[in-house]
Amino acid sequence: MNSLFLTQGASLRMFDGLATALADGGRTGFVVADSWHYRQWLRQQPDFESRGHAIVKEWDVTRRRDRSHSPARLRATAERLDAPDLFDAILSDRRLVFGPRATYVQDYRRRFTDAELFSILEAGTEAMERLFDTVRPDVVVGFICSTFLDVLGAIVARSRGVPYLNLRTTRIGNLVTAATTINDPSPELAASYESARSGGAPHIAQARAHLARVRAGDGRYEGVIAPSARPAAAIHSTGSPLARAMRFAGNLAAFTAGGHGRDNHTPGLLQPLVYQTLLNPLRARRGAALLAPATVTPDTLRGQRFAFLPLHTEPEVSQLVYARPLVNQIELARSIAFSLPADMVLVLKEHPWMVGKRSLGAYRKFLAIPRVRFASPALTARALARRADLVTVLTSSVGIEAAILGKPVLSFGHAPFNVLPPTMVRRATDPLALPQTIRDLLANFHSDESALESYVAAVLATSVPANLYSVLLGRANVHSIGEMDFAADIDALAAHIRDRLATPGASRPRAVAAT
Repeated sequence: MNSLFLTQGASLRMFDGLATALADGGRTGFVVADSWHYRQWLRQQPDFESRGHAIVKEWDVTRRRDRSHSPARLRATAERLDAPDLFDAILSDRRLVFGPRATYVQDYRRRFTDAELFSILEAGTEAMERLFDTVRPDVVVGFICSTFLDVLGAIVARSRGVPYLNLRTTRIGNLVTAATTINDPSPELAASYESARSGGAPHIAQARAHLARVRAGDGRYEGVIAPSARPAAAIHSTGSPLARAMRFAGNLAAFTAGGHGRDNHTPGLLQPLVYQTLLNPLRARRGAALLAPATVTPDTLRGQRFAFLPLHTEPEVSQLVYARPLVNQIELARSIAFSLPADMVLVLKEHPWMVGKRSLGAYRKFLAIPRVRFASPALTARALARRADLVTVLTSSVGIEAAILGKPVLSFGHAPFNVLPPTMVRRATDPLALPQTIRDLLANFHSDESALESYVAAVLATSVPANLYSVLLGRANVHSIGEMDFAADIDALAAHIRDRLATPGASRPRAVAAT
């Protein structure tokens, strides 16, 4: 079997493990991103490039942004690939449409001109098609889908009828699915849910046990970060201060000499250090002081009806892919607050990863919206959801937890739990009708236990247990479940991919772009 893997920095280790687990003498190709991480990877795996892999390096593509581009060629390419959504590849990548500091702070500055973006898109499409011609993949596997080459890989796979699988967590336990679409609900989840609703679910007992655990207070899933009013720690060093300083100086010299600063995927070494150790903690304290007069708790809200909106970290895939028209969360909050019944207020809670990153100006704009309040980011979303009269989300997992707790949920994006009945979870598709949508949901809300059981059973039937973030991606300070066993998790994912490919028609690529 020939396989093509679309990687992003740290996911290269996971996909290399999958390539080995799926190897049967076929050709393997990789799209790799983040030149600095790739340098570190080659130091650990010096034979990686000599194994015969076909490799496309993202930084080689983006460095061609000064080449001439042709609108006629782009139009012809989009028509040939049957991809009117071709520019979605650019719009999905925060490293192309946001500023150079977007990883560590809100940065909406333009990094590239339109001409440069068109050139990157043209160069990327050419590179991806050549890679497909070389590898002739029987399957293309990606993760989440947050870089422009990820999206282009899915588009080219769709145009050539090549099975495409997108790995992502389900936000239930440590279950991971290989979905055949970028957006949720995936066709296989929707089909499994309908089957369960018809009485064909083999996992109802496990589903009931999960619902009981969530209601008892444990709704955590693998990869989640604990709520905190302090910035999430992201730099971990060992050794004496002198040893750390010498190691940093050596890395900085290598980074500069290697030209990694010209790779828009790499934030550098000084920038993360300055923001994470100095600027973000300072901004977190100033933000907390600014929000203090408008900060509420479940107790201070007694007697007050309210809607709850958990904010997303930004920019991330939740806005750029799963809910693209709603990238601006300030305007989303304004739209909700303006649409609530007369006696309600809107309570916002900052995402733990965003503490210290959002600008004070953004918080002032939130506070200028009538009826908007803030809850401390140290509070759990659950504490607010269980007291709220309405929970509103883009695609946040808070939505399914709220539904389990018996709360009406208003969803704005491509969320997996959108398959639930509209009397429980309502998808807001018409901004002009939002006030009526909210009133109708509140008036006709009805919690359906059978539907919840069927949803969880469908997730169980279309996924496998694997610690995607804590083990396979090696992230620190995130929740993990069960054994920390990289090889076992790789084997589980490889078996899941084989099963998905063995299901007739299940892995055929469908629409991949956000709408």
